[in-house]
Amino acid sequence: MHSTFSNPIADARHSTGVSLQHLGKRVGLSRQYLSRAEQGTYSGLNKDLVNFTSKQLGISVREVVRRYEAFQVMTRKFTAESLQPTPLRRGNSQEPGYVIFERWRSGYWNTATAFSNGFCVHPEVVRNYEDGQLPGIPDPVRGALASVGLIASDWTEGPERAPAAARGA
Repeated sequence: MHSTFSNPIADARHSTGVSLQHLGKRVGLSRQYLSRAEQGTYSGLNKDLVNFTSKQLGISVREVVRRYEAFQVMTRKFTAESLQPTPLRRGNSQEPGYVIFERWRSGYWNTATAFSNGFCVHPEVVRNYEDGQLPGIPDPVRGALASVGLIASDWTEGPERAPAAARGA
């Protein structure tokens, strides 16, 4: 958590002094889901978690969502400003987009999970893209990068990709 902004999900849990596991039992969610919610990974939150947060913090459901989205925006800005990566560009490369993306990403973040945490996107989506399993850069990744000016507006995937079976998947 950064001192200038915080995630209301984490704030609510910390205000109760309970563990992720205990809160998970209380609201019917896994510890993993709650951990990712506290990292800002999800574009939408579980209704029961939002209601719990609203009650704990004494704010409206709408305010919970607003604060969660603000946390995501600030996390992305903080990540971009801290590392100052060059924008993702295709250039003249004939390689598939996922190859270019993985090379670019690994130059700043050692793992897809580290990238995902910095840009508040689900790591499984990033891993699937980097493995060539998705037809194009996932919308949450494109949106996160675009929000901080880190992807060329004319980004394209490039050449047709081989079917997953042909790549040895």
